[in-house]
Amino acid sequence: MILTADQLKALDQGEPIPVRIEDKDCVVVHKDVFDRLKGLLYDNSEWAPREAYPAILRAIDADDEDTDQYLDYLKDS
Repeated sequence: MILTADQLKALDQGEPIPVRIEDKDCVVVHKDVFDRLKGLLYDNSEWAPREAYPAILRAIDADDEDTDQYLDYLKDS
């Protein structure tokens, strides 16, 4: 996958990059962000995905001044 210069810049600033691969909506994040998410979310017990949203929001970018964009996305899903 080749990212544009703007996408690479956003990724360097810790922003998630929405991409579409074939017919699937995906998000590209730094590996360290993915590892933090995986560490927060991996659990063998049963859980509801919506319970993970607060942790996901914190892991994406704790310093993000516009977290409403993520909340709006979650409301739509």
